Amino acid sequence: MNLFISVFLIILVSCNQYQSTMQIQKIPIDFKKIKSVALDSIKIKVISLESKDQSLLYYINKIQFWKNKIIIYTQGKLCVFDNNGKFLFNVGNKGNGPGEYTILSNFFIQNEYLNLYDSQTKRILTFDADGRFLHSTLVNGDTNHSYPMTLFPTNHDSYYIARNTFQGNNVKTPTLSVWTKDYKFVREITKRYLTTGLSAPDEFSFYKNEILYWELLNDTIFYVQNYNKLIPKYYVDFQDKAIPANERVEKDLYKVIQYTNRPEVIEKIASRIGYIHEDDNYIRFLFMFQRKMHYVRYDKNKQLVFTYCFSGEQLNADVNYFLDVQDDNIVLSANIKDNYDKNPMLLIINDKYIQ
Repeated sequence: MNLFISVFLIILVSCNQYQSTMQIQKIPIDFKKIKSVALDSIKIKVISLESKDQSLLYYINKIQFWKNKIIIYTQGKLCVFDNNGKFLFNVGNKGNGPGEYTILSNFFIQNEYLNLYDSQTKRILTFDADGRFLHSTLVNGDTNHSYPMTLFPTNHDSYYIARNTFQGNNVKTPTLSVWTKDYKFVREITKRYLTTGLSAPDEFSFYKNEILYWELLNDTIFYVQNYNKLIPKYYVDFQDKAIPANERVEKDLYKVIQYTNRPEVIEKIASRIGYIHEDDNYIRFLFMFQRKMHYVRYDKNKQLVFTYCFSGEQLNADVNYFLDVQDDNIVLSANIKDNYDKNPMLLIINDKYIQ
C-alpha cells in the first residue's frame, strides 16, 4: 500500500493536477533485468574528435550530422568537425559584435542555415554551412510575456516551441510558450509553471507532429497537445528506486538535487531521464543509476522494456551521459579514462546489435 501511495503521489505531482482523457503509458524499469553490454563485444564505429584549444568540448549537449559535418553544442560554443572527427571551425564567437553571442543556449538547422539562439540578447544569429555570419534577428517579445530561454523549431510549418526564462519566485511564469517562424509571440502554454532557472541541455524531441517535453529529475514525459496544452504521456516507473514522494512534494528542484547527491542516496536512487527519442516503434532514453548511464529501448508495439548498462573497460573509456539517434543507430560519447583533457570519442552503434 505504501509503495502504491508513493507512486500515485509522484504521478500526481508530475502531472501538475492535469485533467486529461489521455492515459499515461507506464514504462517500468526492472532493475533485475538490466543487461551489461561491453562495448568491445559489439560492432561499433568510433570517431575520435580532434582536440585543439578552439575545439575542446568538455561534454556534449547536442549533436547534428549535416552536410558531411558533425556539429556539436558544448558549454557555450558550437564546434564543427568533419565526418572523420577533424576540427574545422567554430560557429560564431562570444562577444557583442556582429556574429557574436553573449549566452548561447541552443542551435538549430533550418532552411539550409545554422541558427544560434542568444538567450541574453534574445537574438537569432544565422550562419551558412561554412560558418559565415549572415544576419541576426531579434525575437519579438512582449513586455506582458516571458522571453524564451531556449527556442526550437518544430515539425509544424508555422511554429517554434520555447522554454521560457525564469523571472523569479514572485512571478508566475508558464514553463513553455509558442512562437511563429518569424519569432513573434503566439501564446503561453499554461497550467505548468517554472519554479527554478535550472534546465537540462536537452528538453524537447520531435516526432511527426508531436512534441515531447521533460524536466530535470522528473520521471514524467509530457506531450504538447495542439500547441496549447501540456499533458503527461509517459511515466518512467523506477519503482522502489524512484525518488521518494516525500522528497518531491512541495520541495524546489535545488533541494531534490541535494537529496539525490547524498552519498547514501546516490547508489540507491535512479533519476535524470533525458535524451528522449521517439519513432514509430520505439522510445529511447537515458537515466542515471549508481553513477552510471543506462540506456532504455521501449518497444511501443509489444510494450517491452529493455535496459542496458554499457561498459567501456576494454576501450579504456568512460561512457558519458549523452545519446543521439540516427535512424537505426544510436550515438554515444565516451572519454578515455584519466584523460579528460582530450575530446570524447563518438560511438556509433546499430541498435540491432545491442541484445
